[in-house]
Amino acid sequence: MATIDQSTPKSIREGRPFPNLPESVVIRRLGQDPAVIVNQLNGRATAIALRLANTQNARDFLSLREEVWEKYFRLRIALNNVVAAEESDRRILNELTEEALSAQESFFSSDAVDLGNKGREEVLFCLFTLRRVYKLLDRIYTVEPPDQCKAEDAKYGAIFTRFMSWSALHLDCLITAVDHKISIAPDVTAEILCGLRAIVMAYSCVRQGVELRESSLNLDLSHVSWDDEDRMLADHSTTDRESTLNGW
Repeated sequence: MATIDQSTPKSIREGRPFPNLPESVVIRRLGQDPAVIVNQLNGRATAIALRLANTQNARDFLSLREEVWEKYFRLRIALNNVVAAEESDRRILNELTEEALSAQESFFSSDAVDLGNKGREEVLFCLFTLRRVYKLLDRIYTVEPPDQCKAEDAKYGAIFTRFMSWSALHLDCLITAVDHKISIAPDVTAEILCGLRAIVMAYSCVRQGVELRESSLNLDLSHVSWDDEDRMLADHSTTDRESTLNGW
């Protein structure tokens, strides 16, 4: 897996990747000109996902993924930067995120998507975890970590962005396959579903960002409490780390 570089955020607060946004939503929310840029970037990312979805077996999939990952990651960073540059209102950004997630949930819940019960559960769990991630990101968005924790926060921000993009790549593969009526090979599907689980590690990074801020004497984030769903995701994050990204 490629190393983290300077294209990644300097704080976990800056590393808010956006779910894929439907063209109509982008135009309505951001305007025609930004939509052209966003759609061009989305198109290039989709082309990568299409190539992966068309691989004939897991070996070819893994080989091609290694080849195209860095390009896809940089496209996602560019896409996030365009959206963030055009719209800084958190309320609108949250609405954009909600529209995108709701559209994806409807898409994968429909009968048109045939992933089997286990595959569908994996995808919907990924989207459920994404909601948890964005909920926590929103809560720490305006909060600086204490000075002594800023380097650690930057580390989590960089790792978080990669986990989010890694999961997004595999979700894009599934969406693209359905859109283009591609029948994905069973062993390729297994690799794609495994890749989705990186979202749990992204969630773990956000929890770390919350805990860093809790260490500040001037901040009380006690309302961001651990519930049963948080504990379940934390358990997943510790068991999935090795299997999902080969120790990365």
